[in-house]
Amino acid sequence: MSLIREWFLFFQRFCRYKWLAVTVRSLALSFFVFLHGGIFAQDLSQIKKSKPFSFSGSLTLGSGLNLSSATSNPYNQNAYNLNFSPVIKIYNMSFPFTFYVTNNSKGINHPFNRIGVSPTWKWLKLHAGYRTLNVSPYLFSGRMVLGGGIEMTPKKFRFAFMGGQLSKAQREDTLSAQLIPTTYERYGFGGKIGFGTSKSYFDFLFFKGSDVLQSISQPVKSNVKAAENAATGISFSIAFSKRIVWQTSAVLSIYTRDRSALNYDSVLSNQLTNNAVVGINLSSQFLTAGESSLRYTGNKGGITFKYRRIDPDFKTMGIFYLQTDLSEYSLIYNRSFFKSKLSVNGNLLSSQDNIYRVRNTVTNRLNGTLNANLRVTKKLMMNVSLLYANMSQSFIKEELGDSMRMNLLNRMISGGCNYTNDKISTNQVIAFTASYNSLQNINPAYLYDFSSSNLSVNTSHKTTVKRNKTSFTEQIAVYKNSYGTISTQSLSLGESVGKTFLKDKLNTTVSVNYIYSMVSSSNAKSSINGKVGISYKPNKNNTLALNGSIQNNVLFGNGVWFSSFNIRYTLTFVDPSSAKAENKENSNETKR
Repeated sequence: MSLIREWFLFFQRFCRYKWLAVTVRSLALSFFVFLHGGIFAQDLSQIKKSKPFSFSGSLTLGSGLNLSSATSNPYNQNAYNLNFSPVIKIYNMSFPFTFYVTNNSKGINHPFNRIGVSPTWKWLKLHAGYRTLNVSPYLFSGRMVLGGGIEMTPKKFRFAFMGGQLSKAQREDTLSAQLIPTTYERYGFGGKIGFGTSKSYFDFLFFKGSDVLQSISQPVKSNVKAAENAATGISFSIAFSKRIVWQTSAVLSIYTRDRSALNYDSVLSNQLTNNAVVGINLSSQFLTAGESSLRYTGNKGGITFKYRRIDPDFKTMGIFYLQTDLSEYSLIYNRSFFKSKLSVNGNLLSSQDNIYRVRNTVTNRLNGTLNANLRVTKKLMMNVSLLYANMSQSFIKEELGDSMRMNLLNRMISGGCNYTNDKISTNQVIAFTASYNSLQNINPAYLYDFSSSNLSVNTSHKTTVKRNKTSFTEQIAVYKNSYGTISTQSLSLGESVGKTFLKDKLNTTVSVNYIYSMVSSSNAKSSINGKVGISYKPNKNNTLALNGSIQNNVLFGNGVWFSSFNIRYTLTFVDPSSAKAENKENSNETKR
């Protein structure tokens, strides 16, 4: 414990005197790059090979007519929409825009609400603007930061750092009834420093975040407090051989939920408070999280054993959400057999919460999956999937009755086959899939019944005549769902025809679908949908599409029907010069 305490005190002293200067220097350097080379959000060593400017996008115009026999039609009888989505690319950095107009609204979406750049040059990478840095899923990962950062990987040296604003201030609204969360302005920084390669490495992790007390006035209605957080940890990977790898990541987080809470009076607390970059008081939490895995990789497959443990209410300001109060074991397996004709993969997971036994109930989970894919012949493929999931509760105090004990069992089996017969004149594809899923409450004394089942069967047949480039597709689907005393059944029949003209430049499709459904032997309804699509591609870069659909719904018993007709025009365009450059670059990559 003394070694851990000294290590954490050293980390606190380092953060206290160094973090501000490092953050300012990184932000200044990244901002300079943003002004003078930020638009080159790519490898700067390849900048001469990139096109300075290109333009692409799409234009869509849609209109519709909706009719109903109901007294009050909830749909607009006449609807229209216009959508223009241009994309401007400057040195391979894309700026997407969207302009839209409908009969109800209009507006514009642009990428400048959150803009960020990350130029790279050999082993150096800089960040500026809105960026993320993935250090560890338990410490700093997936959090958008408005600021700057740097990553360096010269030879075996590993360094990453990012700092800036984590969230903006949102003052409490005591007048309106809008549910807008009250937040303090929050700043933070984090990173890692280590040595090694992608297979074998050792990294020291650090993070610091704090709310600005003066950013908002003290909230009156909400119970929001200014918080502070400091976290540190290690992450390493050891490759014992080409086949065996051991990976571990562990994090210690000190989270002060209320900076204005009362301080401790102990000697240790005074020492930490006097030297800490994070204030230690009665609201502070010392929490840990981590995982460790051992992986073996063979010629035909591999197996991984993993353990994960997260303290209750564990959190840092560098991550958004993490399932806490968890102790979990998992086993992952994959292997191929018979010269890769058969592949099998699966996993087994066992977990429980309430790891400190502070609550009366413990939730145990046991989940397992198994998937198998078999290539019977060159024409026939088959697959089977199995799922088993059990969630049960055990009581620490057994005097509570079984009516409060949850014990759910979920089982699923699914499978299918695909047959392809490719001949000189025709090509046929037959597909079949089926699945059954059941959820049962295997504790008959429980107060509520969650039992349900789902059955689905789908089959399709597609024939393509190569000489006249015509395709026919038939599809049948049957569904049956039950939940308690309620059951739903439906039948779907579909037919579609497609044909190409003018050397594959003109494509046409026509499809019809009929659906009949019924709920608990009553409330039957049917629906007929028809679609027509025409697309013309004069060259490789531009496409003009025209799609129309008609739908008619009938509710049996009350004589209500609903019909709609929609038509949509879409034009997709690409700058010809940029397309040529991109095709040339792709061909060069293929040659390399």
